[in-house]
Amino acid sequence: MSDARPPGPSRIDRLLEKLLFAPLAGEPHAETWRRNVLELGLTVCVVLGSIVYVPSVGLALRHEKWVVAVADTVAVVAVVALRFARAPGFAPRAVAFSFVMYGLGVALLIEIGPICQIYMFGFSVITTLLLGVRVGVCAVALNALTLLGIGLAGFAAPEMAVSWHPPSAAGWVVTAMNFVLVNFVLVVTIGVVLAALERLAEREHEARALLERERADLVAANAALDQQVRERRELESQLVHARKMEAVGQLAGGVAHDFNNLLTVINGCSDLVLEALPPADAGRVMLTQIRDAGQRAAALTRQLLAFSRRQVLAPQVISPNAVVANIEKMLARLIGEDVRVETVLSPDTSRIRVDPGQFEQVLLNLATNARDAMPTGGRLTIETENLVLARGDALSRWGARPGAYVALRVSDTGCGMAPEVKARMFEPFFTTKDPGKGTGLGLATVFGIVKQSDGFIDAESEAGRGTCFRILFPAVTDDVRPASQHDEPVRKGSETVLLVEDEPGVRGLAKLALETQGYRVLTAANGNEAVRVFATHGDEVQVVVTDVVMPEMGGRELVEQIRRLRASVKVLYMSGYTDDAVVRHGIVEAVEAFLQKPFSPLALARKVRAVLDA
Repeated sequence: MSDARPPGPSRIDRLLEKLLFAPLAGEPHAETWRRNVLELGLTVCVVLGSIVYVPSVGLALRHEKWVVAVADTVAVVAVVALRFARAPGFAPRAVAFSFVMYGLGVALLIEIGPICQIYMFGFSVITTLLLGVRVGVCAVALNALTLLGIGLAGFAAPEMAVSWHPPSAAGWVVTAMNFVLVNFVLVVTIGVVLAALERLAEREHEARALLERERADLVAANAALDQQVRERRELESQLVHARKMEAVGQLAGGVAHDFNNLLTVINGCSDLVLEALPPADAGRVMLTQIRDAGQRAAALTRQLLAFSRRQVLAPQVISPNAVVANIEKMLARLIGEDVRVETVLSPDTSRIRVDPGQFEQVLLNLATNARDAMPTGGRLTIETENLVLARGDALSRWGARPGAYVALRVSDTGCGMAPEVKARMFEPFFTTKDPGKGTGLGLATVFGIVKQSDGFIDAESEAGRGTCFRILFPAVTDDVRPASQHDEPVRKGSETVLLVEDEPGVRGLAKLALETQGYRVLTAANGNEAVRVFATHGDEVQVVVTDVVMPEMGGRELVEQIRRLRASVKVLYMSGYTDDAVVRHGIVEAVEAFLQKPFSPLALARKVRAVLDA
């Protein structure tokens, strides 16, 4: 099989295509089509007419046909002017072009004879093409009148009218009638064809416009579908991440629960022994170290509970600007002199409902994280402003409800995070620091506090370009009662306390701590035993101190049964672990009715006194 390609268009073919068909390019609209036909006709007449003009004029001058020479010259000049002078518009140019053909035909018919009727035929055809079938019929009528008039003039005064003599009047009339007949048939036929073509062109134009509209609608629908697919994938990714964080949070909360029970015993016994030992006892140093280590461990478990959103908070309506201003000096000391702290606080920033201590913890953890990302110094910027989330931004970017929020931004100029690090930044115990230099709980704690405060957190970071954490808290206008401070000495009491705790160590420590303060303590290891004890000593018990999570019967169920026996009994809950449902739905809404493990003996005594005096 030959690989030879078919020859391309020759130079002549390209010239003809450019000359004949280029003017026809454009939309197939009737007016546009006729305008293109006019341009094509004028172009052909200019090119070919110039070629014919020279020998025609030369021959006319040789035979002293002055009228022919003048007519040819006027026609060529008029066509050139019409071709290049487009100012008059389509209709005047079309009429002028038609009458150029008519005038040339009349002049040549008079001077040369019937052979030049072709120009008059061209006049009627061109008129039909450019101006329509009605004007074309009028052109045929004008041709008929012209032919009859010239013929009659030739018979009446042949020496004045024409340079040739018609054969006979009857013959001339018959010739004129046949010419008019053929002329009329062609004009009508061409006009009908043109009308049909115009209708088809209009339909094609409408169909193309409809197709373009449908194509635009399809493109818009595809774009909307792509956007929906992207949003769905993003929401699915957020859901998977949320479930993963929830699972890790449940694990962290369970670990914190077990450790808090152990730390309650360790720290509480350390405090009791330290109080009992004389100041000069050598064992105080070791006991102090044990207590300090226990307190550090308790701080870690509080961070785990914050991440798992099981930390019991004391929310207040606060001004974020005031908290940032108060903690700014502390942050400057924390991050060192190499890092410059800048605050950009919007003066009209709304208030938010959060635990003030936990809000400060968020700022401290983010500042510490920024300090570690800028070992050679840099800039830490804290910004606040009001923000109103529209529905699209709220759902797609934050997974939040539309509404008013306060935006807190903490940004640094540090090393930033790679994408794989950013994807895991809120996971507990995940850290990029060297062993022993980080717990991996800083950002996890921030995440938990923000989520438990009904907020939202996001981050933008790029390796080598710093990090910006953005946190949204719902803006509020209602005040809540601030948490009371208990710096005054603990007042002792003599009331009867029913202590319910399933961990023997915690139960023994709490009993000893309360008895030291003068209370009479009845103990129970579970809910069923507590019901039996209360049934026997119900009139004597002034307050029930119970763990929240216990086997067989939890603290909430226990209180419900006890209050069926006596509704006025007071209750204090305590726990190292509470699930979201318990924390958020009524049991610990009043901060005075809950004590977080691990607690010190004095903290337990102070809380019991507060509940009794409430």
